[in-house]
Amino acid sequence: MIVCRTLNSLKKIRKPVVLTIGFFDGVHLGHRKIISTAIRIARKTDGETWVLTFDNHPRGVVAPSRAPELLTDTEQKLHILQSLGVNGCIVLRFDRKLAMLEPDEFAEKLTSSIPTLDTIVVGENWRFGRNRKATASDMSRLVPPNVRMVTVKMLKWKGEPISSSRIRLVLKTGALREVERMLGRPWILRGVVVHGRGIGRKIGFPTGNLDVRGRALPAYGVYAVFVKIVSGGKSAQRTRVFPGVGNLGVRPTFNLRRRIKPLFEFYLFGRVKRLYGKKVEVIFVHKLRDERYFSEVQLLAEQIKHDCEQAMKILKTKRFTIFRKCI
Repeated sequence: MIVCRTLNSLKKIRKPVVLTIGFFDGVHLGHRKIISTAIRIARKTDGETWVLTFDNHPRGVVAPSRAPELLTDTEQKLHILQSLGVNGCIVLRFDRKLAMLEPDEFAEKLTSSIPTLDTIVVGENWRFGRNRKATASDMSRLVPPNVRMVTVKMLKWKGEPISSSRIRLVLKTGALREVERMLGRPWILRGVVVHGRGIGRKIGFPTGNLDVRGRALPAYGVYAVFVKIVSGGKSAQRTRVFPGVGNLGVRPTFNLRRRIKPLFEFYLFGRVKRLYGKKVEVIFVHKLRDERYFSEVQLLAEQIKHDCEQAMKILKTKRFTIFRKCI
């Protein structure tokens, strides 16, 4: 998949371009319905499917106080889009200049930058232009007659539309099964392993730590997880997968009187050498229990041992199913 940072990068494309536009946070099943529609149209016209998206949430620019925590970072989103069969992705930085474009200015920018633009595919709730005041119907009037507009109805689950905001709310409750049903895959937390305080090592369970700032998160607690560790250089990457147990929260046993930001730490079952600086993907499989305070460190160590035993039993039965669904 080709990744571009400007619309002008598409000026040299000779095949018909079928373009879909959106932030696509999570690339959930509703998003996939839109993207699969674009791919199907492109195949019929011997064209290419392109996605126009942003590497920062538009609300972070127009209404910073209401900017949501994200389900996927840009790298993860691109990885999923590539797996779906998209030919290319334009990743723009959403800024004040872009936010202030009038609908006709945005439409003109698209058509002038993509000479072979054939079809625009969007969801029925898609909005564009200054103050999000224009709809897909408006776009159909603003683009040349030879450019088609296709609107895809929202996909529903349990009678309600699937949306990124709905998934964030369900994720906060820790209902991983429901999140998986709307995403079409297990929820995954990506990041680079950072140094912690070394507490886990002192009690016999050395952990890796992830900075989770800016990410949508499930309820605080202890989870059975699979952790994919990606290593290797630019030319070749090797992925190793380990079962494990992870804790998301503020570690009240060691921070009872301190207000700290949430942290995710994980302990892996198996011999793993240095983790610091490694890129990992944590696949959340099952919530074992809530995070809680222990009056003695020894009691915590005993509970972690029990958590590990419970997680191992669960993960042994889930491995094939989980990886068949994961991207």
